[in-house]
Amino acid sequence: MKLDFIKATKSEDLLKIEKLARTIWPTVFKGIVSKEQINFMLDWMYNLEQMQSEVKTGTVYELVYYENEAIGYCGYTKKQNAVKIDKLYIILEKQKFGIGSKVINHIYEYAKEQKLDSVFLAVNKNNSNAINAYIKNGFKIIEKVKNDIGNDFFMDDYIMKKTI
Repeated sequence: MKLDFIKATKSEDLLKIEKLARTIWPTVFKGIVSKEQINFMLDWMYNLEQMQSEVKTGTVYELVYYENEAIGYCGYTKKQNAVKIDKLYIILEKQKFGIGSKVINHIYEYAKEQKLDSVFLAVNKNNSNAINAYIKNGFKIIEKVKNDIGNDFFMDDYIMKKTI
């Protein structure tokens, strides 16, 4: 399965990511966090101004294409001697085909090229599908965190890391 990674720097690319997020998140996080928290986080993290600001400060956003169709996206940032995966989502119909693993490997190869030490991410403690996928790809849980994100909502996550 050949995937194409298209760097998202233009407004129309970032708007595609927002549209994908609004399609993917309600299914991924159903039963994990409330609809209200999903909507709050989508409005906070995926508005054009926020994403443009993140691109300006070093976040790399990429659309993931399969057979000329945008099926997902990722976002990652260099943090000291590591890469932090901020976002990695694939539409439900294309999950379970190893696409997420290919995206992880793509980011891992970027980290190696940059001569960094590791790749890390935060994942909701109740998102067992994602946790299992990350473990399968060599990540280990290294920490538990609970962050207040406002509006009485929290991100209750594991920090997972894969060493290079």
